[in-house]
Amino acid sequence: MPLILSLPIYIFLFAFFVFIAVFLLFIFIGLYRLFETASLTLTSLAVTILVFAVSSLSFFITWYLLQDINWQTQITIFDSSWITSIFNFN
Repeated sequence: MPLILSLPIYIFLFAFFVFIAVFLLFIFIGLYRLFETASLTLTSLAVTILVFAVSSLSFFITWYLLQDINWQTQITIFDSSWITSIFNFN
């Protein structure tokens, strides 16, 4: 009887949500530091708008590409038959 280790694909979605939360935390820390240090220059405004635009575009593209995924699909991480088939000389 082969040993099969598989995970549903939504596990990776939870990891992605953690990444998004950390990313948003860093964005808010950056904005707080921007206003706290009074670094409100034209360059900081341009970079802030650029970061928000690229982030928003990335989130939209990610949402668009992930909306049709079946999140119950199992991903096989390990199958013992991969190893036993190497030693099968028949």
